[in-house]
Amino acid sequence: MDIILKRVLECVGNKHGAKKDLCDHIGLKSNAVTEWEKGRNKGYRLYLPQIAGYYGVSLDWLSGLSDEKEKPSLDLGEPIGDITGIPIIASVKAGYDGLAVEDDTGEFVQIPSVMLRGHSASNCRAMHIRGDSMYPNMKDGDIVVVHIQQEVENGKVAVCIVNGDEGTIKRFFRYPDRVELWPDNPNVPKMILRGEQLESFHLYGQAIALIREDL
Repeated sequence: MDIILKRVLECVGNKHGAKKDLCDHIGLKSNAVTEWEKGRNKGYRLYLPQIAGYYGVSLDWLSGLSDEKEKPSLDLGEPIGDITGIPIIASVKAGYDGLAVEDDTGEFVQIPSVMLRGHSASNCRAMHIRGDSMYPNMKDGDIVVVHIQQEVENGKVAVCIVNGDEGTIKRFFRYPDRVELWPDNPNVPKMILRGEQLESFHLYGQAIALIREDL
């Protein structure tokens, strides 16, 4: 049993009706979890964001990318300690064909310094999310704070530049012959870049915090 399925089943537990409750929440057939458990298909991999959201666990933990099960907080909550202003640049599309991310809006978002996770504010930028390819973990209108860096671990959420000047936010995976950009929304296809496509691709940075005004 792979670690992803093991953790999915750990979340589901043995409570009567728990499997059906999850299926109802995602909109699957009532026996879907049983089919996963018996190894008949690996459909659970398509619904990891929804499963993580339903049980309130970290998506990285559920995906086997981290041992930290607790889901990180996405909202600002009460102000804690020092407040830092992060410049907002152009919107980044949670989809494809987004805007170039270096367009400065002249605006700032004020966040507690603790949300920067030890990163220097001078190397961070904020941008509005447009689109739903990272739903439900990122929604249209959210503000994501990004640490500018050229290396990102596989599975982390990153802002990437594709086609030379188009910004998009996805889960980043690099392999010897390609780069894959994965949406959290299972209804949106992933992007696979190979060969010449990689010449106009580069990483802008890693998402380190998310601000949702309606939380």
